[in-house]
Amino acid sequence: NRVETDAMSAGSLMTARPMSRRVSDAPLPVQPYRSTKLYVKISEAKNLPAKDLNGFSDPYCLLVVDDEIVARTSTVWRDLNPFFGEEFFLDLAQDFQELAVYVYDQDKVKADDSIGKVSFSRKQVEALAQGVDTWQALTKVTKETEVTGEVLVRLVLSEGATGLDLLTVTVVCARDLKDTYPDLFVVAQLDGERKTSDRVRATRSPAWKGSFTFERVKLGPDVIITVRSGAGLGSSSFVGEAVLQLSGLERDMSKSEWARLRPRAKDLEGLDQGNGSIRLAMRFTHELILPLGSYGPLIQLLVANVQTREAIENGLVSVLEDMLAERDLQAVMDREQVARTLIRILLRNNVCTLFLRNLNGIEISKCKEYSTLFRGNSMATKCTDQFMKIVGTRYLRDTIKPVIDEIFREKKDCEIDPTKLPAKKVEDTIAKHAQQLIRYFEDLVTRIFESADHCPQIMRLVFRQLQDAVRDRQAAAGAAAGDATAVPYTVVSGFLFLRFFAPAVLSPKLFGIRDELADARTSRTLTLLAKAIQVAGNLGSTIGSGKEAYMAPLYPSLEGCLPRVRSFIDRLCGVRDMHEADMRINEEASVPDTTLIEGPVLHRDSTTKSFKKKEAQMTPIALTLTVPGKDTSIIPISSVVGVEPIDSAAVSQKHAIQIVCAGRPSLCLALGSTWEATLWIQAFRKATRLAKCDLLNVVHSGVCKDSKWTCCKGRSDEAFPCSKAHRSVCIDQFADNPAPEVWAHKLFAMLLACRPKLEAKFMGDYVPDPDRRRRAHVTSLLAIVDDINLSHLLHQDMAIPADNPTEPAMG
Repeated sequence: NRVETDAMSAGSLMTARPMSRRVSDAPLPVQPYRSTKLYVKISEAKNLPAKDLNGFSDPYCLLVVDDEIVARTSTVWRDLNPFFGEEFFLDLAQDFQELAVYVYDQDKVKADDSIGKVSFSRKQVEALAQGVDTWQALTKVTKETEVTGEVLVRLVLSEGATGLDLLTVTVVCARDLKDTYPDLFVVAQLDGERKTSDRVRATRSPAWKGSFTFERVKLGPDVIITVRSGAGLGSSSFVGEAVLQLSGLERDMSKSEWARLRPRAKDLEGLDQGNGSIRLAMRFTHELILPLGSYGPLIQLLVANVQTREAIENGLVSVLEDMLAERDLQAVMDREQVARTLIRILLRNNVCTLFLRNLNGIEISKCKEYSTLFRGNSMATKCTDQFMKIVGTRYLRDTIKPVIDEIFREKKDCEIDPTKLPAKKVEDTIAKHAQQLIRYFEDLVTRIFESADHCPQIMRLVFRQLQDAVRDRQAAAGAAAGDATAVPYTVVSGFLFLRFFAPAVLSPKLFGIRDELADARTSRTLTLLAKAIQVAGNLGSTIGSGKEAYMAPLYPSLEGCLPRVRSFIDRLCGVRDMHEADMRINEEASVPDTTLIEGPVLHRDSTTKSFKKKEAQMTPIALTLTVPGKDTSIIPISSVVGVEPIDSAAVSQKHAIQIVCAGRPSLCLALGSTWEATLWIQAFRKATRLAKCDLLNVVHSGVCKDSKWTCCKGRSDEAFPCSKAHRSVCIDQFADNPAPEVWAHKLFAMLLACRPKLEAKFMGDYVPDPDRRRRAHVTSLLAIVDDINLSHLLHQDMAIPADNPTEPAMG
């Protein structure tokens, strides 16, 4: 089974880099497959309890799938009503069971305090196909509510000897329990009748023998399986329970299911009061993806519809823009999603620069006031913005990362707003801080000004086309003097400085430049620098305007760099025409020596007992472990079949992960923190995803000692793996490029959702003249959408199914 994996943030001792894929290198599947995805936006929280002595909290959120952290928001310092505004795109395993969002208060000395959580079962997540944006009350986290693990249950419905319904319940085993519990047993309950199993000695992965039978005239709606630890019902402690629905059982047909253990309803009573609430937007999709060729007619229509300005104004792109105005479609599509999908498809088909030239030309031709050009939320603005982020991710990081790293490392105080400083000697303090801030600013802009030759050719061509279109418009209107001479520069700087460099400086984690989160002081420095870059991008038009007058200490430096902004843009746009197919686009992951992650680790393999300090570096091809000046070992990524955390009690080091390899000893890496361990896991899974490794569905969560596994106590030569392998992915929408058929399907799915609206607007008895011109285009479009939809219906039974429950061999 192919396992798809994830990416997230981590500690400061290493550098992780997002992976991208050159779109033309993506292998094309020949069979349909299922794709399970979830969009999550953690917007804000309110009325959080104060966890610190200063009367505030420093909240952040963790996004957790089946007890595995897959993403983390930034920390919002000293705020009980924090705004996060972070989006996550999850590629979920088909057998996922639960999603949870935890809110914590970050502490610098002691362990972080839990504020609360909100959790969703698989059934609740699946109900989000149309999307939801709502406030959720946070539930207090207690020992009783933090239940983990799953039980494998087999149900058989048959006819008993008396002619009644006979339900046979077999609880085969459990896995991934929170602790190693003594004397584990299960209780099966149907309609109030309870039956108890034998006890199993201390383990996190118990297996039971025997079955329970219940005979009824009519079965109840569900059977409850409870796992307990102790000598008997009266003296035992609760471990977790699972509720299995009995509807849909077929006679004499065995149904096996891994059921998630959950807390009891009574343990949750009253815990959703006084912890604040969190606003979440989510949208779930579980889709059948066809081979790329099945979407061929739709892609061909899109490519034909971007060849000229007239084709854009009357074809598929304008139809999508119309549908974005429909309020009841906003839950399934938004302007950014549409723009990203169009750019991905058109890049693959080598017509993206042509599309942007025509689309931006339309915007420029309709502009009445140059000061507002591309400052709104138009399709042209969104498409160009998404284009820069997709093709320019590596350029962005290479350009500004060294300065950002220095800012994070030095943690200098650069505050120059007198209202945020102590009153004593405020002028001297501002002068000192401004000197440091100016140094950072000049280092940043110098690196930007020197980067023109490193900017991707395709970006430079689009910027040149923008300048050409503006100058053509000015020449036609007879406006080429005074303030108008700045427009060919601001039309480029508005994108490059205001929408590219400034946001990345403000939030480096969101752009993959940093893995750890900025503390309050560093965050403020980045905010001030982002403001300065915006001023430079506006060619100084806001200098001295009275807005944020505390920025005045930077004005001389800002004014001095303005001629260099123009010179940089001239050099950037001094590029000749090239065919798009000849340009290097989004090539990072296709380069074998691209470093995905690197840093110090403690290493041992399954043949040794002690850990050794090594320097580790991973590329899409191999993991290299080096002792400086001594030995070097190389582990091919193609040999990796599993990457998972190791139980903390199994090895002598904390934050350890295991890399299971085929045909060679498994490896164990110990990292400096939970975040570092998580980052390494995600990077490994990304590399194995690109290498098409066949990863395991199940693994051992411990290590083998004295011929026995520490996790399940099974003998090493016969013990079936006892833990579920995690597969959920946090996708970077710019750096991690899914296969091309995924983007084609996204376009189809949006159009299918729009179909009723399109038919009502363009195919009715009365169609206004402006829409009548597009009627023929829409007719062809709907025919293509219907053909693809029919293919989906025909392939439903042929699609790759979800993984079946895996049962251990019972001795």
